[in-house]
Amino acid sequence: MNKIKISNSSKAINKKDIENLESKYEFIFPDEYKDFLIKHNGGEPSHEYYITRNEKIYSIISRFFPIDVNDKFSLQSEIEEITMERELPSDLIPIAITPNESDRVVLCISGKNYGKVFHWSWGAQEDNCEPSYEFVEIVADSFNEFLDMLTDTRDV
Repeated sequence: MNKIKISNSSKAINKKDIENLESKYEFIFPDEYKDFLIKHNGGEPSHEYYITRNEKIYSIISRFFPIDVNDKFSLQSEIEEITMERELPSDLIPIAITPNESDRVVLCISGKNYGKVFHWSWGAQEDNCEPSYEFVEIVADSFNEFLDMLTDTRDV
């Protein structure tokens, strides 16, 4: 993993906390993402800039979501309010938010894209449209690859 540091993480969690969330929503996080949650449980990265693989979108991560249900932006609230409400394809879950609080970094939790990280342009999507990959762009093939590509400047 690169030199990023995570600040303002939420309270520490353990493997059982992750298993409870996975059981509740019937999916399994990739191991490298579980490791990140146990180590940091969300937070703000020191290196926040990334670019989609097709180089169409440059963006910034404001914060990785913690599991905590008491946090305004948590994995659980994002799953319930976005994935479960069918704003996003059901194999994708939001794991981080951008400064405009509209777009998200999302992680694939099933199927052929399992473990891949995408940028979702929620702000470009029309209200009440069927969830699709139309507003989703690939960023990395894995969570660790995504962390490794984060930079502290827009020159990505």
